[in-house]
Amino acid sequence: AEHVRLGIEYLVKRTSNSGFVADGAGGGASGMHGHGFAAMVFAESLGTIDDGDLYARVEEALKKAVRRIEASQNRYGGWNAAPDPNATDDGSGAVAIMQIMALRSARSDGITIQRKVIDRAKKYVLDMTTEDGWYQYNWGSRGGQRSCGLTGPGIYMLGALGEYDSPKYDHGIKNIMSHAPFL
Repeated sequence: AEHVRLGIEYLVKRTSNSGFVADGAGGGASGMHGHGFAAMVFAESLGTIDDGDLYARVEEALKKAVRRIEASQNRYGGWNAAPDPNATDDGSGAVAIMQIMALRSARSDGITIQRKVIDRAKKYVLDMTTEDGWYQYNWGSRGGQRSCGLTGPGIYMLGALGEYDSPKYDHGIKNIMSHAPFL
């Protein structure tokens, strides 16, 4: 428990006033991907903290981290590698899944998430998933990849965003079940 507390304290100290969680080495070596992981740590640990002071600091860091995720959403509805919605990359599923997981977990902690951010994320994930249920790596590569490794996280995001009734969700699960080599 002491090591976990120290890790949480480390992340809280690395949360800037803007809400971006960085490692201190020039703005964050892992960018928004790492930021999403840090926000998940805050959200998932919040309910286990019994120290009132630490709880308040983690809750504040989580709120700031969520605001940074909301402010960093790109024009497609996903997220770029940097906490900049205007960056020239087109995001990736690896970055998007971390932000969506963090937002879902924060919402479970009672943190309010802007409705427009959720709506744009839903549209993004649906647009990133082919009609036959294959999730694509990034905006520019839409249209042809057939990967269970990409589709699994894509289907998770659709579920986390409440899109269980989408035909793409159903097709994605069927794709994974029929193509996974371990079955």
